[in-house]
Amino acid sequence: MADADAWLALHSSAAHNMQKIVWETDQKAFDKRLQDEEDELRSVRDGIYKVIGMYTMFQGVIFMAVSQSSLLNCALAWCPGSLCAAVYLATIIVVVQRLMAEDLLKNEIMETQLLPSSVTSSFSFF
Repeated sequence: MADADAWLALHSSAAHNMQKIVWETDQKAFDKRLQDEEDELRSVRDGIYKVIGMYTMFQGVIFMAVSQSSLLNCALAWCPGSLCAAVYLATIIVVVQRLMAEDLLKNEIMETQLLPSSVTSSFSFF
């Protein structure tokens, strides 16, 4: 019975209440950080789709211009092809960089998710 009284006294102590407030504040900070990282990940993914959409639109404009141009002869045929190749390479580079950034963000999110679980698992034996 004395052990139960000691646990109840410890549970209602000011130190316990202060530690509980600190833990709740830390938990809110972890949740906010996780939400911010997930928002950034969504932003990176949206950026990838925007780049691909712009590339597609550019290709459509070039093909439309080539199909409607009566001034395009063999001497100028390299212009649309080289423009398409340059934009293709730029698009590939940007998409690869954004995919690498997405991978780094996913790793950060996994690490952030591990932080609170490591803190709570170390106190689970109490």
